[in-house]
Amino acid sequence: MNAQIRYLLPYFLTHRVKFFLPFALAFISVGLDHLSPWMLKLLLDALHTPKQISHLYSQLAIIAIAVVFSGILGYIQRAILADFSRNVEASIRTSLYSRLIAQPKLFFQKTPTGDLLQNLVQDLDKMQELCGPAMLHLFRTVLTLLTSTVLLYLLSPSMAVLGFLFFTFLAIASLKLMRMVYSGHRQIQKSQGELGGFLRDFLHGIPVAKASGCTDFFSSKLEAQSSKVMNGSLSIAKISATIWPAITLLCGLGIAVSMAWGAHLVAIGAMGAGSLAAAVLYLVRAQYPLVGLGIMAAVIQRGRASLDRVMDLDSKLQMNAFGSPSDMQPHFTSLVLQNLDFTYPDQSNPVLGQISLDLRVGSMVGIVGPTGSGKTTLAKILAGVIPPPPRMCFLNDRDLADLHTNENHGSWRLNIAYAPQDGFLFSWTIAENIALSATTASLEAILEVSSQAGLTPDIPQFPDGLDSVLGEKGVNLSGGQRQRVGLARAFLSQSPVLILDDVLSAVDPRTEQRIVGTLDEYRSNHAILLVTHRYVALQNCSEILYLEEGRIVERGTHAELVELGGRYAMNWKIQSCVPGGVDA
Repeated sequence: MNAQIRYLLPYFLTHRVKFFLPFALAFISVGLDHLSPWMLKLLLDALHTPKQISHLYSQLAIIAIAVVFSGILGYIQRAILADFSRNVEASIRTSLYSRLIAQPKLFFQKTPTGDLLQNLVQDLDKMQELCGPAMLHLFRTVLTLLTSTVLLYLLSPSMAVLGFLFFTFLAIASLKLMRMVYSGHRQIQKSQGELGGFLRDFLHGIPVAKASGCTDFFSSKLEAQSSKVMNGSLSIAKISATIWPAITLLCGLGIAVSMAWGAHLVAIGAMGAGSLAAAVLYLVRAQYPLVGLGIMAAVIQRGRASLDRVMDLDSKLQMNAFGSPSDMQPHFTSLVLQNLDFTYPDQSNPVLGQISLDLRVGSMVGIVGPTGSGKTTLAKILAGVIPPPPRMCFLNDRDLADLHTNENHGSWRLNIAYAPQDGFLFSWTIAENIALSATTASLEAILEVSSQAGLTPDIPQFPDGLDSVLGEKGVNLSGGQRQRVGLARAFLSQSPVLILDDVLSAVDPRTEQRIVGTLDEYRSNHAILLVTHRYVALQNCSEILYLEEGRIVERGTHAELVELGGRYAMNWKIQSCVPGGVDA
């Protein structure tokens, strides 16, 4: 609990006015709630005194005014606290998101997407219920119990003692039931995250499941996951279902015993009828928040369990892992690798070894090699997707490893445009996807880069042209069209360095020729790294690196490597339909 308070405190202080005001109003509201029973006591006592009957209407008016103002204040405090809790929820979500997008790729490989969605949506929603309605109800309950006990003592000390024992027993029973609910909610939320991740994978992979004839297998797994969530929810529901009737029964018994004792005091003349009526009303006043506390038990424990999960995610997020972009874009001079060695953190075998290259404006370096030779890893390191090792990668003579831990690293990343083979497309229009890194770009600029990427001939095929809205991950585009949208996005960014990872793998030869021509024009004022299996696209590269098992085995221009007669030359002959080549 202390750790949860320390975590929420900075957000509470940020919105401190909206936090403290409802609780200040709660003092007035509870005071007005307890005014009407006391006025009723005075009214009943006045019925036995003819001289006091003249004040009857004024006392009734005071009761009515107190009830009205108490209701108005109750609405105001709940509305303000709801606004406060939603602001806290939004602030925490924004903080988590701003750090989440800065995490390295390994974080997302180890963290299920279903869990992240559960944390950022459902867990935060349950947490705001804890910070809003539940917290206010708990405060009003404590305040009501204290006020009722004090006023009961003024009416009858023995009734106050009896009421205090009744309140204490009821509160302990509620807390016991709350503890029973807490652990169950944590397990349910974990199961819901697993179910969400499974559904996400299944919905994306429905075509594969159908083609493989294994839909029954997925159905059985879904049934098992759903049963796990259902059984956990039913267990908690059974416990929660006992809270309301148990507390209601205890309240009924407590009030019955108190009324019996009060009636005895009236009979022996130790207490007046008006005092008894007020005492019973104070007991009823205290009963309602205590009964509500039983209902709030599930909300409180669900909120605490959700907050624990949010805190677990927060503790895993690295600070300033990649920084965030800014308007500052240092002038690009060079992107250099010096004997780069790289091994993934969760692996023992190196992926890259002794890789050196020099990218400058006007150069186009080609990367080629068999599948699994480390080409994509190399491209991701240079693009900043994977944090580079220290003292091996240099941008403008600055160590990229230092830049990755520097809060200004985002501005340096503006130097580099990266187009992966499987570039992600959002469920936006095609134009909005192209203009992702240049949101203020004009339609003319978008059309120009679309032409450069070879996308223009396909635009008439789309229902609304560039304004056509894409399905999830661009599902309504072909593989080649998705690649060309990603390539157009890279062209529009106007970054001095273009890193293109196999963006020609799904295009036809004519489109490939058009794109290669565009790259030749771009190289005059850009530095280009082209990863590809299409050897025809490498003919005009200033340098070509042939990788095998993460190491450079051949390097040179296209003509030099063909003349060398090595692996590159053999694969070139295969793709050029020249006899004598051997598949790499």
